[in-house]
Amino acid sequence: MSTPSTQLQLDRPNPPLDREAKRRLAVIRHVEEVTGNVAMTCRYFGISRQAYYI
Repeated sequence: MSTPSTQLQLDRPNPPLDREAKRRLAVIRHVEEVTGNVAMTCRYFGISRQAYYI
């Protein structure tokens, strides 16, 4: 059973993401949903693995 405050948080829409946040989310989703491989995803997006883990 959810409390009123928990329900209130679930009803709020997520705030819009800025460009950098969208890019990071795209990279993370690519690893999780497409390749399952960080090195391949980093090559695809043209970033270093060090940048991925920041």
